Amino acid sequence: MRILAVRCTEWARLFIASTGIPRSTKAPSSLSDHPRIRLGLAFPPQPPVSSVSQGLSLARAAGLASFTVWDHLVDFASEAEWVPGPGVPASPHENLEYQTLLGFLAGGAGDVRIGVGVTEAVRRHPVIIAQAALTLSHLVTTRPILGIGAGEAANTVPYGLAEERPVSRLEEALAVIRACLHSTGPISLDGDWFPLDGARLDLGPGPGGVPEIWVGGRGPRMLRLAGEFGDGWYPTDMADPDRYGSSLARVREHARRAGRDAAAILPAVELVLVLADRDDEARRSLDDPGLKLLGLLLPAGDWARFGGTHPLGEKHRGFVDYDPFALDGDALRDALDAVPTELIEEIVLWGTPERAAERIRALGEAGLRHAVVSPAVDDVVGRREWTERALSEMVRLLAK
Repeated sequence: MRILAVRCTEWARLFIASTGIPRSTKAPSSLSDHPRIRLGLAFPPQPPVSSVSQGLSLARAAGLASFTVWDHLVDFASEAEWVPGPGVPASPHENLEYQTLLGFLAGGAGDVRIGVGVTEAVRRHPVIIAQAALTLSHLVTTRPILGIGAGEAANTVPYGLAEERPVSRLEEALAVIRACLHSTGPISLDGDWFPLDGARLDLGPGPGGVPEIWVGGRGPRMLRLAGEFGDGWYPTDMADPDRYGSSLARVREHARRAGRDAAAILPAVELVLVLADRDDEARRSLDDPGLKLLGLLLPAGDWARFGGTHPLGEKHRGFVDYDPFALDGDALRDALDAVPTELIEEIVLWGTPERAAERIRALGEAGLRHAVVSPAVDDVVGRREWTERALSEMVRLLAK
């Protein structure tokens, strides 16, 4: 049987019958385990490490539920527009390796769930990804988050790792990872990318429990993979409740078709956060080139909803295709000038803590249960006390 033909119902039967014994583990999180919307913090894995540690410390102090870092070799920011400063590296492309970094952070995590949001199975074999996540579960007391997507060209193509079928590759990787996380004994699969012949990963989960797989992405095929393989669904830049709700409905439908408990999939999202004492002050910040860049990282279809044409082409798929080195200073500025302000207003959480919490609650009405926010590093390092108070207030408001 080829692995790409395996769906979750077949996958469960296959692994229980022929690849090992299911682990005795904690049940996956369900919506009943999350009666309110939890708030998490996403942070860039960039030096100095002390800045990342401050981010985790802030998450604990503000009562946040999670802390994630992403997995990049290069960032999306342009060197031409980059402004280094206290706690900010000289180049946007200085990125720490996420697995080593999470191991370092684990001792200070406390009750905050830590993990990656997100990695991919192009630069790493899925068995190694699973082993790292299980190792992390031995270093923490809460379930690690294993966010995973199909990858971006900027982090694969220049390194000789171009992949013409990234989503199909991810599907195979997800089957392998779930086998490693949820069973013991030999695993044998005939795959296009990751063929396994009696492969073993008998490492079981530690005190933190079995890592949760959060599938990133919002395209039709990614929604299917989230429903068939994910413990969580983790899109980015999806702050419109109607779009979020309709996409979540598709995730749940795919889960049901695969014989899974649709309610057990945790609906999450990652959004950039711009907080200020007044809404108008935060609104003015949306013209910052760093925030305008978010518009270039969106697919052309999102621009079409606002009557615009993506400056990088009508078939541009957003961050999947974006090359931070392709545009020189003038070309980049022209592209940024073309980004509709309304587009940034929609995808960014901006305003006072009260306004930001209100928008998250609106997503909660559409099914959201875990909102991961990404503030500016300056707000964490340079305005630590103010940001802690603001995030604490958001946690309080979302607990109502």
